[in-house]
Amino acid sequence: MNNKGTGRKLSAILFADIEGYSSIMQSDEKHGMTILYRYQDSLRKEVEEHQGQIVKSYGDGSLCLFPSILQAVLCAQGVQLRLQQAPTVPLRIGIHIGDVFYLDDDVYGDAVNIASRIESMGVPGSVLVSRSVFDKVKNQTQVKFETLGRFNFKNITESIEVFALANEGIIVPQPSDFTKRQYTNTKKEASKSFAWSVVGLVAFTIAAVFLWFTMTSEGTTHGGEDISIQDISDQSQSIAVLAFADMSPDQDQRYFSEGISEEILNLLTSIPDLKVISRTSSFALSGKQSTTAEIGKMLKVSHILDGSVRKSKDAFRISTQLIEAKSETQLWSGTYDQPIGDIFKIQDDIAAKVLEQLKVRLVDRSIASKTVNVDAYNLYLEAKQLRDERNSESDKLAEEMIKRSIAIDSTYAPSYAMLSEVIFNGVFSYSRYSIEDGMRFSLAAAERSVALDPNHSLGYIALTTLKRAENDFIAADAYLKKALEIDPENTDVIYEVASYALDLGNMNEAIYYLKKAIDLDPLNYLLRYTLGLHLLWIEDVDGAEKEMGAYLEQNPSSGLGNNFMAQIYMKQGRMEEAFAALEKDTDPYWHPYRKAILYNEVGKTDEARKVLQSFIENYKNEGWTNIAHVYACMGDKDEAFRWLNLGFENGDASLMEVLNYPEFKVLYADPRWDELIEKLNFPAHHGFDRDLQ
Repeated sequence: MNNKGTGRKLSAILFADIEGYSSIMQSDEKHGMTILYRYQDSLRKEVEEHQGQIVKSYGDGSLCLFPSILQAVLCAQGVQLRLQQAPTVPLRIGIHIGDVFYLDDDVYGDAVNIASRIESMGVPGSVLVSRSVFDKVKNQTQVKFETLGRFNFKNITESIEVFALANEGIIVPQPSDFTKRQYTNTKKEASKSFAWSVVGLVAFTIAAVFLWFTMTSEGTTHGGEDISIQDISDQSQSIAVLAFADMSPDQDQRYFSEGISEEILNLLTSIPDLKVISRTSSFALSGKQSTTAEIGKMLKVSHILDGSVRKSKDAFRISTQLIEAKSETQLWSGTYDQPIGDIFKIQDDIAAKVLEQLKVRLVDRSIASKTVNVDAYNLYLEAKQLRDERNSESDKLAEEMIKRSIAIDSTYAPSYAMLSEVIFNGVFSYSRYSIEDGMRFSLAAAERSVALDPNHSLGYIALTTLKRAENDFIAADAYLKKALEIDPENTDVIYEVASYALDLGNMNEAIYYLKKAIDLDPLNYLLRYTLGLHLLWIEDVDGAEKEMGAYLEQNPSSGLGNNFMAQIYMKQGRMEEAFAALEKDTDPYWHPYRKAILYNEVGKTDEARKVLQSFIENYKNEGWTNIAHVYACMGDKDEAFRWLNLGFENGDASLMEVLNYPEFKVLYADPRWDELIEKLNFPAHHGFDRDLQ
């Protein structure tokens, strides 16, 4: 069900929400995470079974659309029955039918708002529907309902009759429930008039919308006020911060000028009502021969902030301007000639001026840079640039630089988060440390980061990465949730969420967050490559071709890109193109691995086995999971399981990714599959339970 673009469509709208989830998390965070992921997994399975679509999902709430009203009701029933089994989940569901307006990947409309209002008056285990839904399914033998009466809802001009699904096992609310929740039954009180405001569902990727969408246990919206679509999704609330130009005499301060730009970007990213394009895409356009209007169109933003930095030993000059992209009108400019120690105040002032011009209100929050010794900060920015070069030597130099920074000022949390990251890379990417030593050093740095600043999201991301490596999923869940709460628009955080979802076999969730990351970082083609892989693994082959094709347009000589495009062509039956694409990948590991699969696909089994045996001879001590994949393609279950288990026994870090490959479906019915999954000690919300697949 692809709704990309614009238009209206009549749909059945299902809202679901865990009642009192915040209180549950406060009292028992481990239990809260368990029921959250159990809910998400149950909803995903039932929605797929009933031909629906999870349009938006954030935290403990979800919005789903269905082409069939009956299927929406049956889906709701299935979810509630699943979640009444231990551990129970206190879920409320509301369903309405009406026109929804599609704009790109989002949906809007008053029908969405009505569905959310109906859901919020429910009780755990209930399914409530509007009169419109009832009238369409009342003659269906699979469902029965009880009327609850007509009710007034906030910002809805007319009262609505609400019905409760009364099938066996489904909870029907009692009149006292509505008294507690302050809903007015029109049988007892005259209808009140409300002024209509245009409301609807806006991108769940913005934290303020989560406050609107997620209802409290008393059934009222957080903050007591709706956020209209104009407040959040208006294009006036979007910006790209370009890398400031280095105007220093020797042109040797790029790390400093770009670091200042990124710190301002990070300050703006912390504002939930503002869409901020990520660093990779914004900085890619700095210095290009493009007009402001062209940049705004490419990045889908309405405002551009750019500038320059001239740094000397003890002082600096920053010149910056905010431009309305479409008209290329300068809205504000500023020049700061200051001693180097004032850099943090200047960053804060620039961010505040931008928010003032964009008329973004700060509600219950402020923006402020984390202060640190200026010399230490300078070294931190140099280390960041070295880290981003992503090679063995630069990673080692980044570690040395950040340690020098910490020696000057040991109170700056971001320094420890970066130290944890480069040491982790030194273990698993560059073999600079033993696993035992590297993990210990990296963990100590990550823990120090969050101890210094419990609101620094990248400290929790470092802890998540470490706990994933240890298969400590309970801890990884908790740390990742914390990072997402703190910094929901940070693409590093979002990408980690997607990666973790992949590890657990929750492919739809992984794809959702990858698309969210791409929305904030549209020119990051590595994200397009990753999304292409994920779509291939869920067998959306056309979607995979589109994303991998976009990546290859920018990186036509990429060996792995062409290798995976060969797999895509194979899935489409375009075997000549598949072999041609594979010839562009000359890697001694990946080329024969894929070639054995292609030969097997075209029936050249002898050639396939010959290539596989050569591959095994060369890589039997490291290629366990890929060898298993080839055997699965050949239908050899025994060998596939043997090599998968060798991968497990040897701690192959790629095992959890490989288990998502669709060719392993031939193993699902075999009891050895469940035995392997059990050994991996996944949390309850993992997606490798293939019972319904």
